[in-house]
Amino acid sequence: MRPSLIFLLALPRPEKRIRKLVNGLIGSLATRLVFSLKISLVFCALFSGAASVSAEQKPPIELLFVTSDYCPFCKAWERDIGQIYDSTLYAKKAQLRRVDLSDVDSALPPGSADVFGTPTFLIVENNTEIGRIEGYQSKEMFFWALSGYIQP
Repeated sequence: MRPSLIFLLALPRPEKRIRKLVNGLIGSLATRLVFSLKISLVFCALFSGAASVSAEQKPPIELLFVTSDYCPFCKAWERDIGQIYDSTLYAKKAQLRRVDLSDVDSALPPGSADVFGTPTFLIVENNTEIGRIEGYQSKEMFFWALSGYIQP
């Protein structure tokens, strides 16, 4: 039994070898992990770029504002909201287009009901009316009604 004991004592310290092995494995794993993360980030960037391109290609929702020069409620809407609409979150989702009541027949999407009064706001997506707000009371009520169709 004595020779085996001498053999064990003759070897370099085993914990040093184990530590080297573990450090090598950890270094290798860390290198692979960093590489994998880089690859993942590249794919995420490509995917998000593709998603934004597809979002740009999708036709936007349009807010069709049927107005008249003689309508006091239209003037109130222009005073309260018309000046700020382009800077709202709703404007990013729904582009505003003003149409005079006398030209409304040519601007209505196919299958839409007639417009009889002003102001009337048509929410149009893919040339189809998806909602309508008739009249104007206040800024708060308008945006509340609009939020039923458009999520800012």
